[in-house]
Amino acid sequence: MNHDRSWLYNRNNPGRAGMIPEFAEGVTRFINHAMTLDDFLNSKLIRDWYCGSSSSSFNGGDRETISTMESKIAYLNVELAAVAEREKKREKEIVAVKEIENKRYAALQAQLTFLFESENILPPCPASSDGSDQEGDENDKSDKGSEGDEE
Repeated sequence: MNHDRSWLYNRNNPGRAGMIPEFAEGVTRFINHAMTLDDFLNSKLIRDWYCGSSSSSFNGGDRETISTMESKIAYLNVELAAVAEREKKREKEIVAVKEIENKRYAALQAQLTFLFESENILPPCPASSDGSDQEGDENDKSDKGSEGDEE
């Protein structure tokens, strides 16, 4: 037994698996209080981990259970740090993309303004490869000619 933790154990109380009753009650009160905090209630990751995602139950604090819990906590701390780092990187990427979009928008607006001011707002129509546009133009010319003949 670790002498640093010897004050926790009371071998005369088998109902608490060797724990001093006051300590066990204090832990129970702390857990009940922690479960009412907003951070605990809003964090699905913590709630799932604590509230039964594991099939084992805490039955007196044997070393294996404590070690497992400590490793879960260490893992979650590392994951939280990694998530925060990824969020910072993502925010920087979003800012960079927005700057690029704003520059592109400004360039397009400048081009449009230049074309409008130089009265070249409409680009020439592209020539079609099948010649259908040319036939339509010829039909339009013949329609205009026939309209003029009627008058």
